[in-house]
Amino acid sequence: MLHDRSITRNGREKINVFKINKIHFNLLKRKREEESGPQLVAYASFIIDDVLWVGSVGIIRDSKEPFGYKLKYPTRVASYGAIRKCFVPISFEAENILTETIIKEFILQYDKLRRRKENFAEWLKNGKNA
Repeated sequence: MLHDRSITRNGREKINVFKINKIHFNLLKRKREEESGPQLVAYASFIIDDVLWVGSVGIIRDSKEPFGYKLKYPTRVASYGAIRKCFVPISFEAENILTETIIKEFILQYDKLRRRKENFAEWLKNGKNA
């Protein structure tokens, strides 16, 4: 997906912010629907400007969010116990573009991904040659 629009804080339009493409999702095993609160449902990976691969971005189902989902960027634990963020968007505009692009693409592909995963599980359950 090509994103070449953004509005700066002073209201002027910025052109050619960055390009997001090759978005891939890895669905996690579904938990019971009656559980409340935010749930991690998938991981996303994507490429920014054809030079930077970004992976392990969590997609969390959260009814309080505008699209019903939010992104959680990966962290790592340092040897002395501190939690460090691997990467995060450094501007509000970049975060909005990333969130909107990834979540909208996830919503478009979610049913197809879920059906494919369920069909594969059924295939394994019934035997490969059945």
